[in-house]
Amino acid sequence: MAEFEFNIRDIYRILRRRKWVLVISPILVGALTYFIAPQPSPTYQAEALVKISRVAANMQALLIEALSYYQGDNIETQSRIITSQLIKVRVARGLARLGRYPEFGEIDPDLSDAEILADRRLVDVVEGIDIAADRKGDSDIVGITSLADSEALAVDTANISTQAFIQYNRDQRSAQIEQALAFIQQRIRETESGLTQAEQDLRQFKSRFAASLILPESDRGGLSDQIDRHRRTLSNLNRGIEQLERISTVEEYLSYSPFYIDLNDSLITQLERQLLDFVSQMNKLRSQQRNLLQFQTEQAQSVVQNKAAIEELQERVQETIQSLLLRYKGIRSELQAESQVLQRRIQQVEDYPETQRRQATLEREVELKAEALGELQKRLQDAEIQKAGEVEEISLVESARTAIANLPPTRWSKVAVGLILGLLMGGVFAFILESLDTSIGTIEGVESYLKVPVLGVIPHMNQEAVRKSIIPGRLSEDNLAELSALCSHFAPGEPVSEACRTMRTHLDLLFKRNKWKTLLLTSSVLQEGKSTTSSNLAVVFAQSGLRTLLIDADLRRPQVHKTFGLERSPGLSDILLGVTDWDGAIRSIDDLILGKFGLENAHLNPGLEYLFLLSAGRSVDNPSELLGTDRFRELLQRAAREYDFVIVDVAPVMPVADASVLAPQADATLLAYQIGRVSRDVVFRSKTRLDGLGANVVGIVMNDIEAEIDYYRGFQHYDYSYQYGPETSVGKGFLDRFRSRRRTDSGKASRPQAEYRPPSVESRPARRKEQQEIDDVLSLTRDKDPGKQKRGNQPGQ
Repeated sequence: MAEFEFNIRDIYRILRRRKWVLVISPILVGALTYFIAPQPSPTYQAEALVKISRVAANMQALLIEALSYYQGDNIETQSRIITSQLIKVRVARGLARLGRYPEFGEIDPDLSDAEILADRRLVDVVEGIDIAADRKGDSDIVGITSLADSEALAVDTANISTQAFIQYNRDQRSAQIEQALAFIQQRIRETESGLTQAEQDLRQFKSRFAASLILPESDRGGLSDQIDRHRRTLSNLNRGIEQLERISTVEEYLSYSPFYIDLNDSLITQLERQLLDFVSQMNKLRSQQRNLLQFQTEQAQSVVQNKAAIEELQERVQETIQSLLLRYKGIRSELQAESQVLQRRIQQVEDYPETQRRQATLEREVELKAEALGELQKRLQDAEIQKAGEVEEISLVESARTAIANLPPTRWSKVAVGLILGLLMGGVFAFILESLDTSIGTIEGVESYLKVPVLGVIPHMNQEAVRKSIIPGRLSEDNLAELSALCSHFAPGEPVSEACRTMRTHLDLLFKRNKWKTLLLTSSVLQEGKSTTSSNLAVVFAQSGLRTLLIDADLRRPQVHKTFGLERSPGLSDILLGVTDWDGAIRSIDDLILGKFGLENAHLNPGLEYLFLLSAGRSVDNPSELLGTDRFRELLQRAAREYDFVIVDVAPVMPVADASVLAPQADATLLAYQIGRVSRDVVFRSKTRLDGLGANVVGIVMNDIEAEIDYYRGFQHYDYSYQYGPETSVGKGFLDRFRSRRRTDSGKASRPQAEYRPPSVESRPARRKEQQEIDDVLSLTRDKDPGKQKRGNQPGQ
């Protein structure tokens, strides 16, 4: 977790920074409240009380309601009816009938409810009536409350609402009783007609089936037993016939298990015995056949004779089976004929229970219709009694006599609330704007948040100015765009080059004090300018006469070979894979001259003769594993021995693990940061990850900053642009500053500024002395920052 603490000083800084939000929000909300909020007028409230109860026609109905009805449901239902549009229409008609209120003058008292609701203008008048119903505790008393602009209107509205509700309930109850009477009378007529028809059907049935109803019980029982036995015999016979029809050989007959059929038929008995004899003879002949075949061939006369006897015996078995089958079928035909004879008697026996059931059904129907008729007649008497009694369910408890005045808040009190609300909203908006600003706005904020110094502040690079210094020769537009990132060589007078030399001074002092050689430069995410910074930093170190080696260890998205117009391979990955040796991969000024750089561009400014490059090399699938080998550690140690200064450009920290693998091997690590591209949490996480792995993070380089000082003292406004050119007078007018700013920023989008407070006048001599002596790197870093920082579009990876 980040060590950044959000304290009261931060809250004060945010509110002070967003002070215009805190000022404008209350003014806007207060003005909006003043003009939108209408001038309130007092309202009056009147209340009338009614009692709601359930009324039963007799003791039976009262008992049913007591067991199955919940009183609260009825009161809630009636409360909804009170506030319904139907009651409001009746109230509006009653107020119009009084003639004392002009707002209800458009309503004709003679119009029906449907006619009033059909007119949109009248509906708006009806909806303007404010009626509410509130149950008083757990009692069955409901208060009908009305709100109006005058006391008289509130009282009349409450009383008319009460009368309209009572009349509505009375009308509904009368309509229900009339509807119930008409329904009961209709049902009585239908039941009487049904009872007469049922009695007539019963008489006709008894006369038609009189003979079946007097059938003796003993005959019916014996006939049923006889019919059951006959059915079982016929069923067994059918199953036996089905089995015999499937028999065609003696073997099948031997496996035949006939149903036991007790027919007492001598012919069947004789045929079955004959079949058994044939089977016995068949077995003997087959046994003889097997014995003869042991000593004789099938062509022997005895074998042939035995075989003929077996075949003859099989034919006789077939004939016997057919005879037995014909006898079975004959018996079945006889039984079927007997079945037809018994069918009539069976029908008579089977019809008797159905006849009795139908008679019982008709008698029960007559009984039920008689009972229903008696119940309906009783209900008719109860309904007539209830209609004659005229017992009401709603009764008036108390009418409204006076109304209570409600004094609303004034417009200015609403404006005060609006101002307070606007102030709160302004504070919320201020913190929202601050949270949306994910970058760290000041150099001091970067140092305080990350706990490391800012060793370099690289301003925004004007690539168009750099391209003018490049000798195009045979370079394409893409080559020009890539070479224009090398500002330190082609445009040494640009602010970017000066910033790189300033950072070189800080690093040179730091590395000499600690006797370091290797510097690893990385960033949190992509496109923060680390590769461009590495290339320009290597050039300025070479320009100081130090043998400088720039290693492109970003094997995923290498950029160094493009910046110097070289081929990607051979390079670092080729050395680590053993494809090439150290001497074959190191590039020098000779390679730059032979490459896209050319002789003229290489000798444009001195210093490249001390610069040596090791490009990324061929693409590999496992960069992290390759960079974590002992071969790379040995390579880095050899570079430290042979060169004065070694810069390693490696992939960003957060997306991949390359920087995490290499950072512990380098003497120092420099983290590139571009304001506005990543949030402070991401930068802090990157730095924490490097620290946790043992990396020596010595500082931060802030890329793509447009340096500018806006200093106010007294009544003068000082403006100093961090660039080369003719001196400008201090305190020039606003128009001159605007024109100068337009010339400086032409073609560039506006970028948010990073806050910076210049040192006081009294401390400037001491700061300049410290800067000249270069005694404290951190103090020098802050003093060399020329003021308020602005973000831009730094090219690079």
